[in-house]
Formats: sequence, C-alpha cells, structure tokens
Amino acid sequence: MNDQSHNPVIRDDIRQRQARIVSAINRISYEQAKSDTSNANARIVGITHAISEVSSQIPALRRELMELQQTLAELKEFS
Repeated sequence: MNDQSHNPVIRDDIRQRQARIVSAINRISYEQAKSDTSNANARIVGITHAISEVSSQIPALRRELMELQQTLAELKEFS
C-alpha cells in the first residue's frame, strides 16, 4: 500500500484542512452562542417587564383586598 501520509506536502495540506475545519466549527459555535445569548437577553428583558407590570399592580390589589375584607366584615355583622 502506498502510504503518502509521510509526505511533508500532504501532511501540511492535511493540517491546513484540519485547521480550516476547526476554524469553521469555532465560528459556528461562536455564532450559536451569540444567538443563544441574544435570545436569553430578550427573554430577561421580557420577564423584567412582566415583573415590573405585576409589581405596579400590587398597591391597587392590596387596596382591593382591604375593601373586600371590609365588605366581608360588614356582611358578617348583618348575618
């Protein structure tokens, strides 16, 4: 069998091809990580906005709860 892997030119060519493949894989991995990070950041912004909206409603909900408790207390007086 004629093994040409000992030929320095062929070995160099193989190393260059391997380096290009590794570089391509790294670029793909980097782009995927960037995309994942961007998606995660967008989700964090959405969650933060939702928390802010809910938090802003808490005072009104507390007032409503107090009014309901007062109404319940008044109903108990009449029964």
